[in-house]
Amino acid sequence: MIGLYFSRLKYYIFVVLFLGNLCFIAIITTTLKKEKIRADIFEEKYTNIQIKYKEQLKRLKQVSDLDQYYTRALQYENDFINDLHWRVESGTERLYVAADCKPGLSGSSGTASLDDAATPGLSQDAQQAYFTHRRELARAEKVILGLQTYIKEQCTR
Repeated sequence: MIGLYFSRLKYYIFVVLFLGNLCFIAIITTTLKKEKIRADIFEEKYTNIQIKYKEQLKRLKQVSDLDQYYTRALQYENDFINDLHWRVESGTERLYVAADCKPGLSGSSGTASLDDAATPGLSQDAQQAYFTHRRELARAEKVILGLQTYIKEQCTR
């Protein structure tokens, strides 16, 4: 009887251990499936982040190229204006302005003629203002063109 009791006890212990192992395997399998799903979701998110990062780098490069292009164009324009300013200052070129010449007074007759007219020209302050305005106009033009291109290429996507 005790032998039968131990025999059944061994059988019950074996069954309990077997069922325990099955439950353990089921729990581990379920956990692994959940972790695989999480890993797949993470991998998908990571891939999306990489794609967005590459797109942002591409856009930053485009913006940088755009900025360099208009900066060079503005520098070229400023160099041209500075060169013109130097040539006017040195006397190799003149600024031509559409102006009416006021007749000067003739020495003896008191009548005015075209030969007596004062030489048209700008004062030194007016010349400096001309070049300043021309630089600012070139700068404003390049800034506006750059912003328009930026809006067309970057903001309307």
